[in-house]
Amino acid sequence: MTVSSSPRTWFITGVSSGFGRALAQEALAAGHRVVGTLRNEAARAEFDVLQPGRS
Repeated sequence: MTVSSSPRTWFITGVSSGFGRALAQEALAAGHRVVGTLRNEAARAEFDVLQPGRS
């Protein structure tokens, strides 16, 4: 199987904390796009900082 080097779009639930946040951070660090859901509105600003200009 060949791994694609093009950016992927990830849909991740629970990006405000824990595993969802860690997964989102890793995907963003690898150059991918992340569409995330969260219940904690205060954490949204923190998530937006992870992907400036893309939220």
